[in-house]
Amino acid sequence: MADSLHELAPDCFHLVRPLYAGITDHRPIVFSTIEELAPGRVWVDHPTHPSAALVLGSGGDLFLSGASDNAAYNQAIRGLILSDLIPLIGEHVLAYSFSPEWKTTLDELFREQGVMRVGRCVFALDQARFQQQQAGWRARIPTGFRLQQVDRQLAGQISGIEQLWGSVDNFLSNGFAYAITQGERIISRACTVFRGDNWVEIGIETDEAHRRRGLATLAACAFIEHCLKAGLQFEWGCWDVNAPSRQLAAKLGFVKQADVQVHYFHCPR
Repeated sequence: MADSLHELAPDCFHLVRPLYAGITDHRPIVFSTIEELAPGRVWVDHPTHPSAALVLGSGGDLFLSGASDNAAYNQAIRGLILSDLIPLIGEHVLAYSFSPEWKTTLDELFREQGVMRVGRCVFALDQARFQQQQAGWRARIPTGFRLQQVDRQLAGQISGIEQLWGSVDNFLSNGFAYAITQGERIISRACTVFRGDNWVEIGIETDEAHRRRGLATLAACAFIEHCLKAGLQFEWGCWDVNAPSRQLAAKLGFVKQADVQVHYFHCPR
């Protein structure tokens, strides 16, 4: 395995950038690791001239790219995931790949684990549609609520920041969020889940007691306007079964770009 698989030090992550340069989905999370904007790890088939790579993102998902025909490397990757990574990422494994060849390879590598392909939708923003559908959105902020950009104090109310970003400081330096608040409490927020290669992925959450009031739409509008002013590109992704997320994406002017097949298997620890 040592001859077939090599873990890169963070200052060498840039070596795999060419292997992911052409991907058409999930750029924010992949490049958040490659650019060291978020915690992550990278394994390759060659330490200085890699032709295949596995990226472990801060959310615990796996991303494979490059050549898929190196049997020794593929078996080493299989062993790494089953023996070493599952204790870290959990027993529900999601592996993303960016070519038909890799998808076939993953079908075979994890057949014994009952691997299956699950569907994920990826959306891109239609700016004209957003501006048309959400014109005058600030006037819809309800009485008693306030729109705020998330600062250090509010960031402490957002779960998952330290896992995804490593620290609140890193999030405030490289990410951002907008929240609808009531008093000092976040009721709904839209935040940067991942950022890389000038792309951001949006994460939205609303307090259960305040859903179906349009608050998520308002927080998302503020987030989107921030991105447009900063020249950032967006990605909105959700699982096929998540109808509310797909409906909110359409309401905000996002248009589906792709149906992505992701490999999933359950491997109890």
